[in-house]
Amino acid sequence: MIHPGAKGFYPGKHGSMPLHSHVEVTETYTVVSGRGGVALNGQEMEISASNGELVIPPGVVHTVWNADEEVPLVLSLTCNPPGPLGESFFLTQASPTVTHAHADAGVSYDAGSLPEVNPLQIILLYSEAGVVLADLPPALWRLVEPPLAWFARTVGYRHQYPQYAAAAAA
Repeated sequence: MIHPGAKGFYPGKHGSMPLHSHVEVTETYTVVSGRGGVALNGQEMEISASNGELVIPPGVVHTVWNADEEVPLVLSLTCNPPGPLGESFFLTQASPTVTHAHADAGVSYDAGSLPEVNPLQIILLYSEAGVVLADLPPALWRLVEPPLAWFARTVGYRHQYPQYAAAAAA
């Protein structure tokens, strides 16, 4: 669920994550209720329950957001394959404004929203999950991602934290 007014990475795009693509994962979104927006390789469109499934194959640059000022966007998301980190990616990233079954713990929850998380934490998490940040040219991402992920680990960031998995299990 993406709450109306949730802080996102892009102005007016409530709850939006940074533009990104996946190395291996195909994401399938189904809108359960509400009205959302999606950017796919630079093209924006509206999504709703009447659209059916939205399938985003590996390599497609995208982000999703709540396009409504008053109503939450409720989504069902399937990742196939689940990706290198599986559910721990979502548990680690969990946010108070982008709700899933275990959204009461995670780096975004602790910071208040994903845009307020230290960029080194985001880079490390995305690097380990096979997610490519797309606000940088691909060649630049390939150049800066390994040393920045290494530096993030060196200063104490992790791609998963036991306390978030424990909170989900409780």
